[in-house]
Amino acid sequence: AWNARLGAEEQDGYFAIEVGKQQDIYPNNHFGFTAFPDEPICVLSSRPLRFLMVGLKDSTVSTYLWEGSSLNDARPVAKVLEPGPRGTFDGDYAGISAVVQVPQKRELIGLYHAEDKTGMPRPQPPMDAVDGANWSIGICVSEDAGRSFRKLGQTISGKPGRTPGQAFGGLGMAGM
Repeated sequence: AWNARLGAEEQDGYFAIEVGKQQDIYPNNHFGFTAFPDEPICVLSSRPLRFLMVGLKDSTVSTYLWEGSSLNDARPVAKVLEPGPRGTFDGDYAGISAVVQVPQKRELIGLYHAEDKTGMPRPQPPMDAVDGANWSIGICVSEDAGRSFRKLGQTISGKPGRTPGQAFGGLGMAGM
């Protein structure tokens, strides 16, 4: 974990990031979250600070909108994207990892990491800390400045991994 102030000083459209002493700013059970998976934070604005972050809460990995004056005092204000029904390409995980603004349409287009764990075996050590899954990338859109996202569907997929002994399949994380 690290301590940073995003948006403390914004000049000419650039963010200033001040890195301080390393500290855990989001401890276990912070606002009920038990984990923050390895998706990047997607900053939507610096004043006020608004960002999307993936979190594990109530046994579900979803994407949340956070707001505050800094990373240290930011709070989750809305769940903006959640997994689909069990057995679908995003039935077990929906984590936005990239967002781009489309100014002409006043939209945000998001790409998200999706997982379907249906019928997947548990991986062998040393990867046995995570469940097996088929990974793919979904696309979504927000028409309300990131307060909610509507799924448009699966956009990139790989070969499914449902062969005997194969614990992972598909593709991983998207970026823009």
